[in-house]
Amino acid sequence: MTRYVFLDTETTGLNPHKGGHRIIDLACIEYRDGKQTGKVFNTQINPEGKKSTKGAFKVHKISGEELVAKPTFKEVSEDFINFIKDAHLVIYNASFDIQFINSELNRINYPSSINDICSEITCAMELTKLKFNSEKNISQDNACKRYGIDISHRKTHGALIDAALCAELFFKLTDETITPLERTPQSKPHRDPKLLTIPRAYKSKLDGTFIQQNFCKNSECANFGVVALNPEKYQNGKPKKGLRNGYKLTTNKNEYLLTCKLCGQSSVIINNQSFGKELERQAAINRQEEPSCPNTGDSGTPYGQRHYYIPESYEVRKGTAVLKPRCTNVGKGIFSNPELYTLSGKTRPTEVIKKQVSKSVARGRKPTVQELEEQRLGSQRIKCESCNTRFSVKLDPQQRHYMRDRNLPLFLNLMNKGIINREEEKLDMSAKVIYGKIDFFYEQALAFDAYHSQLIDHAVATKTLNLSTDRLHHTTNWGDHDIPRPTPLVVTSTVDNHSGYVFASTLNFDFTSDSDYIKKEYKEKKDSDKESYYRRYAQYVLNDAEVEEIARQTNADVAMQMPTQGLLVNQTYSMLTHFAVIKEMLRTAWHINLYADNDSGFKTAISGVFQDWLADGTMRAFQVFTERSGNNQLLDKSTAELIKKRDLELQQDFPSLSKEERLNLLWSQQLSNRVTLKGSKSEWIVSPNMLSRFAGFLPLTNIKGFEPEKIASLLNSASLNGVDNWFQILRRHINYYERPVTSGTNSKRWNAYSGYNPKWMAKLMEVKRIYHNYCSTNERSLREEYKGKRQLMPKPTSPAMRLNLTTDLFTAEDIISFSFNKEIFTNKSMI
Repeated sequence: MTRYVFLDTETTGLNPHKGGHRIIDLACIEYRDGKQTGKVFNTQINPEGKKSTKGAFKVHKISGEELVAKPTFKEVSEDFINFIKDAHLVIYNASFDIQFINSELNRINYPSSINDICSEITCAMELTKLKFNSEKNISQDNACKRYGIDISHRKTHGALIDAALCAELFFKLTDETITPLERTPQSKPHRDPKLLTIPRAYKSKLDGTFIQQNFCKNSECANFGVVALNPEKYQNGKPKKGLRNGYKLTTNKNEYLLTCKLCGQSSVIINNQSFGKELERQAAINRQEEPSCPNTGDSGTPYGQRHYYIPESYEVRKGTAVLKPRCTNVGKGIFSNPELYTLSGKTRPTEVIKKQVSKSVARGRKPTVQELEEQRLGSQRIKCESCNTRFSVKLDPQQRHYMRDRNLPLFLNLMNKGIINREEEKLDMSAKVIYGKIDFFYEQALAFDAYHSQLIDHAVATKTLNLSTDRLHHTTNWGDHDIPRPTPLVVTSTVDNHSGYVFASTLNFDFTSDSDYIKKEYKEKKDSDKESYYRRYAQYVLNDAEVEEIARQTNADVAMQMPTQGLLVNQTYSMLTHFAVIKEMLRTAWHINLYADNDSGFKTAISGVFQDWLADGTMRAFQVFTERSGNNQLLDKSTAELIKKRDLELQQDFPSLSKEERLNLLWSQQLSNRVTLKGSKSEWIVSPNMLSRFAGFLPLTNIKGFEPEKIASLLNSASLNGVDNWFQILRRHINYYERPVTSGTNSKRWNAYSGYNPKWMAKLMEVKRIYHNYCSTNERSLREEYKGKRQLMPKPTSPAMRLNLTTDLFTAEDIISFSFNKEIFTNKSMI
């Protein structure tokens, strides 16, 4: 007769060794012959001053004040040990509780561990994983749901209630007659898809166009680009069932999908307003504000309150100060509206600096670099023609900058794998100063790129661009290092394969919006009860369940959480925005060949944003399937042998054909023998080129009217080299991106040392992108190519030069010291 004891604990944190965390709630329930004996051990424990972390308190809601009068573990240890002695102990996620109990036993110098006290220890979670045939950890809640165990009565976690649930779950796990559900049931019931509608179009504030992304994404279907319409209404105003234009709503894994009745392919439903808002947010980040008249008439605005004087008489110059009314030129930039302003000399502080320099020389001291630079440049004075207000425009962005002489070395170090802690020591700067300078570098890089990329329309015109796009997954744990639950981050990048120019690199993290307000509204409006595409802020991930879904998609083997500050952007909307930015940049390109990795979401984003370009032939887009992923669904042994057999037959029947001609014939055969992957209706083209790294291609363009030779040429030239090289540069040169969560080198294991705020990751990535485009050269590759040759090595060029965006090679100093105002006034193109 086995004596089972089901145990559970609540703790102040997750690690008793690193964090010194303690047990605060301990419960044991005794069972014999599958029945509860009535014997229970349950007590709350005084952690002796150790406070619960924020994450732990959210789970158990036990405050430190409640535990002050409770006994310590030493005081209850004897009763606890006697209760579990010689019992078969069952714990859900046993390794977690065992390490805490052994830590507490060690604190009181108990000679044995819990393994010696009990006859046997069983982990209920390992039994669950074995039963469900899963390699990933399964939460106790999800396991209970799949066995129909009611957990609705539990509002917060407690040791006693969790131990009781563990007992009920254990006996169902060991009962072979009980079959669990195949998947965890959804928390809220779905409505009938026939009664649902799709989101309406959103009018963009950027250009006034209407955004509607809910249509068939299959370019070879007649419904491609045809928007799904909501059902018509009866005379009494009630809607009819079903969508119009050949669409229906279906469900898959607790998610609604828009399904085309013609081709049967499905896509996620997009909240058009959320997509538009995210696009407007990105545009606001990149928009450069022009100086304008500061006379706002607002006393609360710095320099916004302007006065003029009414003299009392001609003899008395002093008079009554009267507030000027708001000027009509407020918000009208000096460069966009030069007729509204006139130049009014240089600022006086330049003369003051001259005196400082002369005093320094007279005293035998060398003037500082900052003094000399400010003496040279100064600021430009501008006069508003409407209200006669005079204001200055800074020409030197580093004017009176704190520790100005360390800007350049810090910039170069950060661009070459500099670590913040190390930079503090090397440059004798505090972390606060360094982060302030990163903000400065970010603003400078954006301004530099905005000015020099004005000619991108001319640079890409009449060109055929070969672009590659991919995503890179990262995690970061920066909110609370005592809780090893990282936040998942995804970088989406698009790069020109020929020049290496990075058109855009987007991190799915928003550090500009008011996260506290949005999270508060999300709870108050009860958005979690609505379908994801009907939520007010559908572009954001606002609950941990959605974060866990991201972890599942990326095959991460650790629990994930939302960021403690800032907002995690839903990958669907992050990718849509990324490609919308790309489309605006390349609007004058002649033709674009786009190759995307076989990641989920690329088809929806590319087909949605570039629908008109894919339809008229401006863009030819393909998803590529690589063998590196270890997935051989496309190119298995039998398919490879069949292709080789066909190639041998062609050699025998047509010996005069060249290798390239035979490959074109093989491509023609493969185009008519497209295959589908398991669980998908998309038709892939299997590559007959055994030397290629790509096993297959999914056309996102309608290729039915293309000549086989043309398709073969497009697929033979497929490459992801541009984006792969960029990701290597990003990982090697920016310390924050050193280790992604998924790569071939770390076996998809999480790097616990990535304790970085995603805000700085996003800013440094953008600075690195611009530095790479304008300052990095191909000198190393040229030296290797021309090593030992008599030919003269050509001059090294940057990606921007190879794209014909500029003829100049820039340096880091050019980015740091760049001033849009200085460029305009120096070139005398204003007024």
